[in-house]
Amino acid sequence: MNYFTRYKDENLFHIFFADILSVYGMKIEAGHSIFIVKNEINPDSSVQIWRRYLLSKLFDSVHYIEESELDSIQNPIELKEGAFQFDIHDFIKYRRKKSLIRFIDSLKSPPSQDKYILLVQRNMDDRFLHDDVSDEPIETVLLERMNELPLPLKIANFAELDPQEQESICSGAKIFIAMHGAGLTNLIFTPPDCQIIEVNYRRHWYCDPVCDPHYNGMLAYDEDCGGPLTFKPEFHKADYHNLCGLLGKPYLEMEAERYEGYTQAIPICRKRIYVDSNKLIGYINQP
Repeated sequence: MNYFTRYKDENLFHIFFADILSVYGMKIEAGHSIFIVKNEINPDSSVQIWRRYLLSKLFDSVHYIEESELDSIQNPIELKEGAFQFDIHDFIKYRRKKSLIRFIDSLKSPPSQDKYILLVQRNMDDRFLHDDVSDEPIETVLLERMNELPLPLKIANFAELDPQEQESICSGAKIFIAMHGAGLTNLIFTPPDCQIIEVNYRRHWYCDPVCDPHYNGMLAYDEDCGGPLTFKPEFHKADYHNLCGLLGKPYLEMEAERYEGYTQAIPICRKRIYVDSNKLIGYINQP
């Protein structure tokens, strides 16, 4: 059986939501292949490599093809984008869905036997986490206060790891801490009882797209510009909150204290994110 998808995006979560969850509930058997129409897609990008890695856990083979090549595939079936839908824009207390958990578990390799706290840092000046008091990278403070932590600390930058390495380092995480972003999709590789701590932006959510005065620093991050908020009038990044509910994972949301700079005129695309290390350590030690 041959399947194909035209979905084009460079965001891990969007691919997971649109492509991987399209296969949930389907009977994929040995010999089944999937073809990705590569119009406007770079198959060698890190996101597409991750996509191929996930899809190869479900299909015998994964191929990128041109639209014109579809005619040569025998009876291709187009995946229904995001066949299993859940709300990603409203915070909902979803109940555990056992069949979805079994499906996600089928994507995992054998877990690491180690147990540790996994802190995910992004590239410098790209939603990079700092301590609000010292301005140091948050891992510097956590490493200095290791005696207050219940487990060893590992730091990962997913941009520096291939998909198999991303899965491997997530597989032993007892606590998974990350800034909101597509890399959090890797929480699917964490153990069932892994505590997810997501740093988020509920404070100072004023304009979407970001207005010129905020983007250029003429208005401080905590000054209300009066909008516009063209999508929703409040913080609405519920992707991982809701996914954790469906997967039965303990979830905590931690608000950032302040921000600096933008990389794009998108509210989440901040350069530097400052968090209260005392609060974070309290979350880490929460029963």
